[in-house]
Amino acid sequence: MSGRLDLALRWFGLVLVTVLGAAVALVDIGFAPLHWHGWRIPLTLLLAVVGNPLLVWLAVAVTGWRGAWGAPAGAWCVVWFAASFRRPEGDLLILPNNWVGV
Repeated sequence: MSGRLDLALRWFGLVLVTVLGAAVALVDIGFAPLHWHGWRIPLTLLLAVVGNPLLVWLAVAVTGWRGAWGAPAGAWCVVWFAASFRRPEGDLLILPNNWVGV
């Protein structure tokens, strides 16, 4: 029983860290256009540089499998890639003239 429970908890941890990777990407996208008195504030960059390695470490620590690093990183990349395209309504979440988002 404990073997099955351990495996279930590892899978749950991997799914949770993957969802957190996508959530961090959404928060990053929300902060990408942040500016103060005409100056862009690179909070998105700070969150990505600090948050993503922590999520990768957490994925490996929770699952015990070194290949788990790709789950949160992949979810983050998929969200950012999807946000870089223009929506059917014409909305663009990551602007090409914003060095913080690029």
